[in-house]
Amino acid sequence: AVLKTKSRSQEFIIVSRERQKKKLFLDDIYYFEIKGRMVYAHVAEGIFTYYEQIGELEDKLQDYGFFRCHQSFLIPVGDIRQVNSSRFGQTYEAALKGDLVVPVSRSKYTRLKEELKLLGIPFVKGVTSR
Repeated sequence: AVLKTKSRSQEFIIVSRERQKKKLFLDDIYYFEIKGRMVYAHVAEGIFTYYEQIGELEDKLQDYGFFRCHQSFLIPVGDIRQVNSSRFGQTYEAALKGDLVVPVSRSKYTRLKEELKLLGIPFVKGVTSR
């Protein structure tokens, strides 16, 4: 569940692993990486791992600005600084704040451009103007 807290006025999710619950503030999440059924939440404090299916995570976070840019990555669209194609134009990658780079699949590229447009983030020739 995604909840809103009054003290920090930020949305967060609660995840659990081995009887341990962890509150992850959405603003602190750089991106999610999924390998098998294991989710790696890359956050300011480091990497927190737990079990969840990517489809369930995607459904939970789609109304909070997260986008599944690749089979194994879920990113906050508002943190995208640039989207580039590879040297040969076969693949794409998104540069996020903090010099982080994640892959963008060819099948998700067009939808990502639409998401950026919906959020009012300019997308010109592969570069967002942020």
